Amino acid sequence: MNDSPRTKLFIMMVLEFFIWGAWLPLIFSYLPSLGFSPSEPPRILASLIPDALPWLKVFFSQRSLILNAFPIAAVVGIFFSNQFADRNFAAEKFL
Repeated sequence: MNDSPRTKLFIMMVLEFFIWGAWLPLIFSYLPSLGFSPSEPPRILASLIPDALPWLKVFFSQRSLILNAFPIAAVVGIFFSNQFADRNFAAEKFL
């Protein structure tokens, strides 16, 4: 097997997409059984959304807020992990 960084990165990205593809449909249907509403926002946000815009409640529903937290955290986390890796490790070891 080729141990080049390009091969390692390719395998890492393929596994990442497989994990998201296996995990996301399961959590999407599991959240309502835990009591998270697929169409109602949390009480704090529901008071801020006007009644004239009922479609806006779906965008801020409990399930959508939970599922959208992961991609946002992934984008923000890149900046912090890069700083941590640059200060504490050699770049080859962090990959």
